[in-house]
Formats: sequence, C-alpha cells, structure tokens
Amino acid sequence: MKDLYITMSMAKEIHRVCVEASMTGEFENGARACVRQYNKLLEIVRKEIENDAPDLFLPPVPEDAEFDEVGIAAAFLHAFVRGYIEAADTDKAPKVQKPERPV
Repeated sequence: MKDLYITMSMAKEIHRVCVEASMTGEFENGARACVRQYNKLLEIVRKEIENDAPDLFLPPVPEDAEFDEVGIAAAFLHAFVRGYIEAADTDKAPKVQKPERPV
C-alpha cells in the first residue's frame, strides 16, 4: 500500500510539470521522460492492486505523447489511486494494511 501513496504523489507531480510545460513551453524535450515515468507508475499500480485497473480506465501512454496527454493521464491515475485507497478504507475494496506515515 505504501507504493500506492508514493505513486499518487508522483502522478500529481507529473500532472503539475505537464501543465506548467504545456503552458510555458518549458521542458521542450521532457515529455518523453514524463511518459516513461507515468508508464512505470502505472506498472507499479497494476502490480500493487493485482490488475484491478483495466486498460479501459488506465491505458499506458504512447512514447510519442505530448505533455497535455501525459498530464491528463497522470491526473486520472492520481484520481484512480486516491479512489482505490479511499474504497479500501471503507471496505469497498480488498483489505489492505495502511502503512504508518512518517512523522
């Protein structure tokens, strides 16, 4: 479950970077790095929740995607993971042990 919290945080950051890059034109060559990072996060999520995320909801982002597409996908990934964690907390998903948060 700890990986899901980290993934949610990383997806939010990918979204933020993509929005900034899309609006400012900065990081012109950074879209590929965002794509690779997003797709890696998606692999982690699928492993952690044992493929409860069908491709219909969270498909991998193509290598040639632009910042806008990666940013949207990252926002959806963040929302999916947040919803999954919340559902787990209310017995609507498989029981998972919530990690202790560092102080």
